[in-house]
Amino acid sequence: MAWSDLTPEERELLVEQYMILLIGVVDNPVPTNLHLHKEFFILRNVAPDLSKIIKFEKHKYGPYSPDLNEALKNPVYYPEAFEFYIRDLPLVNRMIVEISLTPKGKAAFRKLLKEYSHEESFKEFLAIAKAIRFMYDQLNVEELLLLIYSTFRDWTKYSSIYNSLMAPARRRHLAYELYKKGIISKSKYQELLEATL
Repeated sequence: MAWSDLTPEERELLVEQYMILLIGVVDNPVPTNLHLHKEFFILRNVAPDLSKIIKFEKHKYGPYSPDLNEALKNPVYYPEAFEFYIRDLPLVNRMIVEISLTPKGKAAFRKLLKEYSHEESFKEFLAIAKAIRFMYDQLNVEELLLLIYSTFRDWTKYSSIYNSLMAPARRRHLAYELYKKGIISKSKYQELLEATL
């Protein structure tokens, strides 16, 4: 079946399944809702078929997917699969944090693994998802957003915090942290130091 032939229900099912896979591929919770959206955004750049399933729009914190938001808060096909908390965070205020799978979600994850683990493309997806989680989960919200904003400049249009993140002193500090963690290269670090709004 072509991706374009998916019904809204089939697309919704796939969104929930992909969320279960991304969250379940690493034992630790996804740190925040921002991480969830940005990790999927990165993932769809390496797995282009995902962009036909999960839609993104420009938002006050960069790339944002109403599909993911709805699936996390009101899953239809996997009710009670996800758990999370809501906390106040610096810079972004109230935010969903510590997103993980419930026992029902973990059971669904194991079932999906069993069902698709013979497919090469599925194994590749899981490997990429795991690498993305390991890389981006370690970043705090500001580091994550600076990295996304500096990599995908055209997604900053409606950002409410772009200017404060790009302020020279803050940008230098965050760029140094990203470089120190091995997330960006020395040339990307230099580029961020010299960046202008």
